[in-house]
Amino acid sequence: MAEHTIRVGVKGRITIPKEIRDKENIQHRDLFKIHNMSGLLILQKVRKPDEKTIPLDQFID
Repeated sequence: MAEHTIRVGVKGRITIPKEIRDKENIQHRDLFKIHNMSGLLILQKVRKPDEKTIPLDQFID
């Protein structure tokens, strides 16, 4: 596991290091959930729904 030290910016922003962005295929405007587990912050990428996914409300009349 690679370890990086980053600094929080004035507006509370952080930058994910390029090495991690490339490895995890993180693109501009990707969505993440952030979990706070007693001070351990975990970022979880929100996967885009498959294009073939049909919303449930289309099955209900």
